[in-house]
Amino acid sequence: MDTFADKLKSILIDKNITPYRLSKLSGIGQSSLSDILSGKNNPSGKTLQKICAALDISMAEFDENKKEAAEALPLVLEELKHMDLNDEEKEAYEIIKSMSASEQQESFSAVFSKYKKLSSKNKEVVTTIIDALASSEK
Repeated sequence: MDTFADKLKSILIDKNITPYRLSKLSGIGQSSLSDILSGKNNPSGKTLQKICAALDISMAEFDENKKEAAEALPLVLEELKHMDLNDEEKEAYEIIKSMSASEQQESFSAVFSKYKKLSSKNKEVVTTIIDALASSEK
């Protein structure tokens, strides 16, 4: 599993940005950034936000669950738009739509993270339940 430092280094290479340039773009001191890139320290939330803003990326890039959730969420919302939902489901859908993108991502990521921790047997059970609910809505 990649560390935060590994992921950050990879992003810097992909974007052709040097640590010095990231330091200047983000306002993070070179020493602090060096500690992060060496894996000596992980960034605080505020520092992570500065890094992401400087690199023009989402914080989800550093969390695999969030990244997968961010990729899946638009598909899920589009699918929900075409389903015959009951009143309670419609209300939940409207709440989700009213959330900011980051709030949607955080909520979906939390559920997705819990799902990924299930045993394969329990994942099958959850998938069967979801499939049954979806087919009953058609």
